[in-house]
Amino acid sequence: MANRGSTTAFQTEIKKDQSHPLHLIEIYLDSATYYVTDNFRDVTYSSNTYTALGFFLNFDPIEESAAINASKITLGLSGVDQQYTNLFLTENYVDRRVVIRKAFISTANALIADPVIIFDGRMDNPIITEDTDTGLASIGVTVSNQFVDFEKTPGRYTNHENQQLHYPGDNGFIYASQIIKDIVWGSEFNAGNRVAGAGSLTGDLTGASYSNTGGIGSESLVVTNPWGNPILIDPDLGDRIYMNIAEHGLSTGDTVDIDGAESTTEVPASSINGEKTITVDDDNVFYFDIDEDVTVVENFAGGRSLTIYKEPPVVTGLKTETTTNKEHLLEVLDPTETTKVGDYIKLTNTGDIGGIAEIDLSDKTFLVKEVASNGVTTAKIAIEKEVKTTAPPISTDTAVANTVTVNIADHEFNVGDLVAIAGAVAVGGVAASSINGNKTIASIKDNNAVNITVTDSVTSTVNNGGGDGVTIDGLSPNSPFVATISGSTTVTFHHTAHGLAVGDTVSITGSTSVGGIPSTTLNKTHTVASVPNANSFTVTVDTAATSTAVGGGAYVYVRLPVKATSAARGGKKNTTVEFAVARPGSGYMLAVPE
Repeated sequence: MANRGSTTAFQTEIKKDQSHPLHLIEIYLDSATYYVTDNFRDVTYSSNTYTALGFFLNFDPIEESAAINASKITLGLSGVDQQYTNLFLTENYVDRRVVIRKAFISTANALIADPVIIFDGRMDNPIITEDTDTGLASIGVTVSNQFVDFEKTPGRYTNHENQQLHYPGDNGFIYASQIIKDIVWGSEFNAGNRVAGAGSLTGDLTGASYSNTGGIGSESLVVTNPWGNPILIDPDLGDRIYMNIAEHGLSTGDTVDIDGAESTTEVPASSINGEKTITVDDDNVFYFDIDEDVTVVENFAGGRSLTIYKEPPVVTGLKTETTTNKEHLLEVLDPTETTKVGDYIKLTNTGDIGGIAEIDLSDKTFLVKEVASNGVTTAKIAIEKEVKTTAPPISTDTAVANTVTVNIADHEFNVGDLVAIAGAVAVGGVAASSINGNKTIASIKDNNAVNITVTDSVTSTVNNGGGDGVTIDGLSPNSPFVATISGSTTVTFHHTAHGLAVGDTVSITGSTSVGGIPSTTLNKTHTVASVPNANSFTVTVDTAATSTAVGGGAYVYVRLPVKATSAARGGKKNTTVEFAVARPGSGYMLAVPE
């Protein structure tokens, strides 16, 4: 029984260095049986279509035991719409069956026979939570195996409800629940007094706010001015005071009453405080002229006690930059003044800033790369995202006439197989019409490439061409990511529209060994050495290749910097920033702000 009745194909796949696992989940309700999968696309098995939900589906680790006992897991769906929440609001779900099968798909996106059942149990206790901003919900369902009732003790309970079943009207157990409550001895907890100058607790603190962990197991809300230090001074912009106030709602010609501002290097507080007639720059910035000549740039100036009409403004406390190789660093104003390099910061509800989209900023946790303190403390975090590698798959070689190579990692094709190519553009002198269509595989170059015959003659050698829209049998192919040259320590990585520049850092995961360079050398953070084109870049490694090869496998991921296109301040009224003082691995996890 060691193989759980799995097929030879299943056993072969599970032993591979790289594979594409997925799960097929069957939920049996009275009205219908629902088939879902955590795969990226629908899967058909045993005449049933398992729907790729498009939102996160997970379940707890499944543990085996030789003992006969009840085990439970939690099946979770996140970001679901009303269709699935209604199932648990209207259906009889208790004791209904749930089956989870382990499966694999090949690089051609075909299901490998046959999936294996890894859990078979019964449902109980769904928990539904809703996000009021998106209208979507998260569902967690407890599922127990067939021994759920094995240890259940039959009999009566000593509570009021159970007594009514046997003796209606008897109130002998009406206060039974009171005798099991904990009795807390000692004095009442004193929360202490609020620190003077911490800002009004009755003011508008629902806007941009910070929370600081203060250490494992504790959390404190910073109740000072939510961001503070709103002033920007820049000689290139004129002798002016720029105020960065999130969604200020003002118009040019309005008058504002500023109080509590601190002097800057060149501008006294008296020139900032008082009634000022403003000019609006954008929704988050307005300015007014001053008499002083300014010669130095000052950002995040003005102090935390600055108020407008006696109210602390919600200040844009995030700032992008355009310095070469640092365009992905976002500067965050830190009122806690405790952040250190290596800490983590989580952002929520940021809006787009300086060309970086909110989807790359919000609800994500980032590593603190730099910390500076010059009157105010700021931390710079690295904005990055991990994506699966993609590359144009068509190559040509003048040494091989009337032949193009189609690069598909771990392709599993054979000579004579028919493939449908579409979306390719002209490459190496071969017209698009000569590449696209139903093509017979003429020869196998290696396990990452096949050759097809074309009518046009090749006029130039091109690697990874043919455009970004090429599909093979209707699917985007997994093109080999890594290319080596025998005897060289230079490695070329192919990734469509990578956006990198010389000196940028990039991290690789999931690659197999290529050309004699071990995977441990490839799967790490590298500095970009050169950028041959928009779809490839090179790095230098410490091990020379023993052969010229392409490869890396079908499941390589690259972590790229997300770069700003302009230097800008940003943030909204409801932006939140959390500072994780404890390091990962210490048992602390960032809490999602309420």
